[in-house]
Amino acid sequence: MLDLHCASAEGCHGDRPTDSVELDLRPAVSWHALVGRRSIIRDGGQLVAPGDAARSFLLAKLTGELRYGEGKPMPLDPQTGAPPARNPLDPAFVDGVLRPWIARGAPED
Repeated sequence: MLDLHCASAEGCHGDRPTDSVELDLRPAVSWHALVGRRSIIRDGGQLVAPGDAARSFLLAKLTGELRYGEGKPMPLDPQTGAPPARNPLDPAFVDGVLRPWIARGAPED
């Protein structure tokens, strides 16, 4: 799901990112890019904090649960650079796949 909506669009987190994008979410490298990595935007947060969804900034970015100064919710429309009116990520993916995966310790599987 992340590779479809985040890593495959030009200008996002894939093969041809814009200059402002540093996070690579292509399947071959996404686990290493996310799990256990400190968030430079959220104090005390990690991009994915194994076993701790509340400290996992990735979930905040995908659900729009952001604090002041933490940027835009993701994914963005690659054409406009703005969050779409309707998030293309299925909430069942975030709540049924990502949260449980993080709760299990974010294994590399």
